Amino acid sequence: MNRYLLAILIIVSSLTVQSCENRKFTQSITFAVDEDYMIQISGANTFDMFFTRQDIIAQLNFPEQMRVTKVSIESISGTLSSNPSNQAAFFHSSGQIDKPNGKVQAWDSEGGFIPIPFPVIEPTFNIANSAIQEGIEELANQIFDALSDENDTSTLALEITVKPEAGKLLAINANFKIVASVEYEYCQEVPPFFSEDGEECDL
Repeated sequence: MNRYLLAILIIVSSLTVQSCENRKFTQSITFAVDEDYMIQISGANTFDMFFTRQDIIAQLNFPEQMRVTKVSIESISGTLSSNPSNQAAFFHSSGQIDKPNGKVQAWDSEGGFIPIPFPVIEPTFNIANSAIQEGIEELANQIFDALSDENDTSTLALEITVKPEAGKLLAINANFKIVASVEYEYCQEVPPFFSEDGEECDL
């Protein structure tokens, strides 16, 4: 090996070992929770969706030293397929988030959302047009609280109400999915020539 190259490698190695700094960085990652339902109803009915901190953590590769700073709900959607016994041409849906002191509405398709026609042309629908900000924020806050406490064992609950066309049997298979993004801070040892990146670690 060229002696000059060897000298440079020795110097760089020495600086890396002796002068690494612990710096703070920000990262964003996305996760999804979903549930399958076989629905056969002729009137309004409710379906529960439950998930826990562990259900979320199992999908995320968090570093050991980190702090969650923000959770955002990216979408709440459903993927649908009807079966031969279905009679309904459409349905409405709404969702409520459980709180310690009651429930808060997250969406309501009867407040202006166009019902889904059958047979399904576009098998996926999104509640964006019928979302209620208070409920969406409540869901994000509950996920934030769960992820921020490593000892959290609570269950987050979403109550989904489905209301078919009046007097008709609604027979569908549905997959409801929540997609959210998590922003977090973490610390990492970096060589001195990278020390201007990130902020001083305070975790």
